[in-house]
Amino acid sequence: METIKIREKKFKKLVDISQIEEVVSQSQNVINSILQKDSDAIFIVMANGANWFAQKLFSVYENTSLHIEYARLESYVGTAQANVSFVSMPAEDDIRGKSVIVVEDILDSGKTMEHFKTWLTEKKVKNIHLIALCKRDGNSLSTDNSPLIIAKGEWIVGCGMDYNHCGRNLKHIYTMEKS
Repeated sequence: METIKIREKKFKKLVDISQIEEVVSQSQNVINSILQKDSDAIFIVMANGANWFAQKLFSVYENTSLHIEYARLESYVGTAQANVSFVSMPAEDDIRGKSVIVVEDILDSGKTMEHFKTWLTEKKVKNIHLIALCKRDGNSLSTDNSPLIIAKGEWIVGCGMDYNHCGRNLKHIYTMEKS
């Protein structure tokens, strides 16, 4: 099994790019279906992690004008969960009355996304669609796509997810080896 090192930690490959590309393709089909019903939908990419996934998703839309916004919420300090803090949010005038497609790298505990969905509802968006690359086993949040299921307790990197801001660029998903 392939192993890499990021800073002082070792990680082993958990998910191959071929499985990730299946999720990307299936998610693009879901997005196409949403856009057929509501061509004015706005994408909100959950930065920093979801940027990698979003670029893969959006790469097929060369001849359309996608409205893409970014939101940044923080809920981790290193590998420890913390309180959710709103760092940067889309302008309310851009999203009010619109259908929103939220693009996320991983739905972990669901706490951050629940906060964000509440914020969107308060801003009076028309619909909220959620597209995620990964989801923790046991997470009850519903998505519009079928994300990869990741076991609880596995710290993962790659495809936008990081360990202390490193490893986002990796094309496979890796899990931290137990010390």
